[in-house]
Amino acid sequence: MRWVTHLGGARATIGTGLLLVAVGERRLGLAVLVALTLSHVAVQVLKRAVARPRPCDANGHPLALVDPDPLSFPSGHAAAASAIATTLVLREPIAAVLIVPIAVLVS
Repeated sequence: MRWVTHLGGARATIGTGLLLVAVGERRLGLAVLVALTLSHVAVQVLKRAVARPRPCDANGHPLALVDPDPLSFPSGHAAAASAIATTLVLREPIAAVLIVPIAVLVS
C-alpha cells in the first residue's frame, strides 16, 4: 500500500498537472495545479487550527508511511488526491469509474 500513499504526494500530484500541460491539456493541467494549491492551503490552515499530533508507536515514533510533519489532520495526501480526482471527473465524468477508486485508496 506504500505506493498508493505516494500517489497523493507532491511528485505524483504536481507531476499529473504538469504532464497534462505537456501533452496539450493546458487548461485541465492548470486547473489541476490550481486545485492542488487550494487544497494545500486549506490543509495547512486546518492542520494549524486543529493541531492534532500524529499517533505514535510505543517508542514515540510517528506511525506513518511517509516522512510526516508533526500534525496529522487533515491528510495532505488525501486532500491532493481528492482535488485531482474532482477536477478530472468534472472534465470527464466517465473517468470517475477509474479515478475515484484511486483517490479513495489514497485517502
